[in-house]
Amino acid sequence: MELTQKQAYWKAHIESADEFAGSLVDYARLHDLEVKQLYVYKTSLREKAALAESSGFVQVTTRQSVIVNSGIQVALPNGVRLSLPDAPGLLERLARL
Repeated sequence: MELTQKQAYWKAHIESADEFAGSLVDYARLHDLEVKQLYVYKTSLREKAALAESSGFVQVTTRQSVIVNSGIQVALPNGVRLSLPDAPGLLERLARL
């Protein structure tokens, strides 16, 4: 889909606002924009499928820890394995980090 110059301008701001650590209102103030216009274009561009849908949720997958030889071994998704010796209360202390 081809965007007008104005739509491309607002699309760039909306994408930047999505990456911004603060609220949409904070982003608008920082860039001297009207927050209402951000919402209007966000809705309009999403309807035109020019913006990806963002639910705000991230899929998380977990792997089980494996206890080996009275120690703790954690296998991470990237293949890294972390082995820790068994120590009284170690698992509880790690869980609190």
